[in-house]
Amino acid sequence: MTNKLVIVESPTKAKTIEKFLGKTFTVRASMGHLRDLPKSQFGVDVEHHFTPKYINIRGKGPLIKELKTLAKKADKIYLATDPAREGEAIAWHLSYILGVDPAAPCRISFHEITQTAIKGALKDPQSIDMDKVDAQQTRRILDRIVGYQLSPLLWRKIRKGLSAGRVQSVAVKIICDRQLIDDFEPEEYWTSSVVLAPGKTPKITADVVKRDGKKLEIHNREEADQVTEDLKKASYQVTDCSVRDRLRKPAPPFTTSSLQQEANKKMNFSTKKVMMLAQQLYEGVTLGRKGSVGLITYMRTDSVHLADAAVSEIRGYVDANYGPSYLPKKPNVYSSRKNAQEAHEAIRPTSVSRTPEDVAPYLDRDQLRLYTLIWKRTVASQMASSVSTLTTLTIAGDNYELRATGSVVKFDGFLKLADRKDEEKDKKVPALEKGTAMNLIRVNEAVQHFTEPPANFTEATLVKELEEKGSLEKKTEMKRETAESILAKTDLSKSMPKEVYEERLKELQKKMEHLHGELYRRRIPVVLGFEGWDAGGKGGAIKRLTSHMDPRGYVVNPTASPSDTEKAHHYLWRFWRAMPKAGHIAIFDRTWYGRVMVERIEGFCTEKEWKRAYGEINAMEQDLVNAGAIVLKFWMQIDKDEQARRFKARQENPKKQWKITDEDWRNREKWDQYEVAVEEMLEKTSMPHAPWIVVEGNDKYYARIKVLECVTEAIEKRLKEERK
Repeated sequence: MTNKLVIVESPTKAKTIEKFLGKTFTVRASMGHLRDLPKSQFGVDVEHHFTPKYINIRGKGPLIKELKTLAKKADKIYLATDPAREGEAIAWHLSYILGVDPAAPCRISFHEITQTAIKGALKDPQSIDMDKVDAQQTRRILDRIVGYQLSPLLWRKIRKGLSAGRVQSVAVKIICDRQLIDDFEPEEYWTSSVVLAPGKTPKITADVVKRDGKKLEIHNREEADQVTEDLKKASYQVTDCSVRDRLRKPAPPFTTSSLQQEANKKMNFSTKKVMMLAQQLYEGVTLGRKGSVGLITYMRTDSVHLADAAVSEIRGYVDANYGPSYLPKKPNVYSSRKNAQEAHEAIRPTSVSRTPEDVAPYLDRDQLRLYTLIWKRTVASQMASSVSTLTTLTIAGDNYELRATGSVVKFDGFLKLADRKDEEKDKKVPALEKGTAMNLIRVNEAVQHFTEPPANFTEATLVKELEEKGSLEKKTEMKRETAESILAKTDLSKSMPKEVYEERLKELQKKMEHLHGELYRRRIPVVLGFEGWDAGGKGGAIKRLTSHMDPRGYVVNPTASPSDTEKAHHYLWRFWRAMPKAGHIAIFDRTWYGRVMVERIEGFCTEKEWKRAYGEINAMEQDLVNAGAIVLKFWMQIDKDEQARRFKARQENPKKQWKITDEDWRNREKWDQYEVAVEEMLEKTSMPHAPWIVVEGNDKYYARIKVLECVTEAIEKRLKEERK
């Protein structure tokens, strides 16, 4: 029996693909890059054609060893990393590590994670595209050159710790240029309008646009008052009437950039959040008994093209669900922007038959909102144009010219799928014959305005600006450069009144009591980890969480320094022994993450050991999830001042003095070091299957309720899946 090895980038994707392939296939994840430029050196030989010096990434040693072992046993190796330049480069690095000839047919790529796409790719393996690899290497080298040369300058001139980058620096300049409009002086202007009617009805609002054949300009109150007096004395009649149909075509399917802009505009999602959610939808979501299914195509693309098979399916769906009148005679075709990379399709559902309503039970709120946005945009792109009747009246009022415009939807077409905000609103203006006299109902009060400088950039408008200026290849490439600190973004002002807290606490504790019983009956284990600053509120949150739970069904594990016996084993051993059996809940007050925090900072383990721990911890949590467990991790966040206040309160309260030690005060001196470690921990170990939840903890009431809400929501979601 032949053994084939398939290597993808993420474990979630590996899990989804594995169910499509038979027992002769082994699917593993590279967890992103395995080789990169060294962090401690420049790593680019500028004098010799900018040759990069690659090394194996620290902490990836065990994974590389595993992949090499599997590769030796395999009869055939397929490199199935993402279908983009970054993915192509990862495939090339894998070929080097595993001794695979990059010119051999070892590379497979697909733009959607479906059985058809996967098996189709396996039938037609290609060689590694070295043009894409070289493009990625060039970009990486430029990042290194710009970063290493500009960042020290920023440290000297502005502040230590700032960074520069080939995309980041351009973005900063564009933002600064916009902010430097200090000499802008607003200019005053006014607008006037009147209400007219051919009889007593219908009433029509007409804007004043010209005076004596020239564009009307009103600069101040005095001029506005004069116009108002003139309009009161004028007689009015229709001088022209134009009635025509206006076609409004649907927007093209999403590219990466347009998806980011639209999601930011409509849902206030950051670009980072959009890509995170899209990645989850692409890699696969568990749809009950159907298992893990990739819901959208690859989300990094400049193309608005749709595959013929997808267009055929969409047109069939439109015809069946909305009727032939909503289906254009020929498929709608869209042109991509100049210099767009057409290697991939536009972002679309892998199957439009999976409607938002069908997948809603299996997605969280934000996943569903993004999927709905993509689904509607894709289906609408292949629907008929909307048709509106546009009526424009030109009206003379002595020496003034006025204009009234109305629009009425005649056929909604693709607007059938529009959100309420996007729907075209009817504004009725009757078609009147030339020469029709109009009665003046009233002259509206003139409205004062001031010109304004260009608005500050939002994430969406900055992405658009970068794209238009040709500086943006992929916004996702700058996510690390522009991303704000996770902890810095935490809104510690959030609070909850005591009366609201007490009422909500009762509701959630009662719900938790019921859910705990359901977990036991369904044999679902739960693992809850609590970390946070000293005095962050871990104990209080755990106490309220467990208040109404059956004590036979949960254990709270307080974590202290390891014993001699525990030190003799792997650091995860003592935690693994405490994991819950089916239907039970294990709560950890301090967790295995001590390895990458206190042990890292206090020197209780080597740098190599704590860096390796990220991969080990992720693997352990993945094993727990694979075994059916719900895994949630809470970071209780407070600020330094709030911690000092709580420390002082403990010292002054005889009943709580035991909770404060000299060590707690010493740890405060290392606050900045711990903050760096926590940021890295959150970034590297928060996974969709085992997320970190940062709890705003300055207000204890708010923090306790948030913990209870997150736990109950996660359990309810899982139980809903189980019932399918």
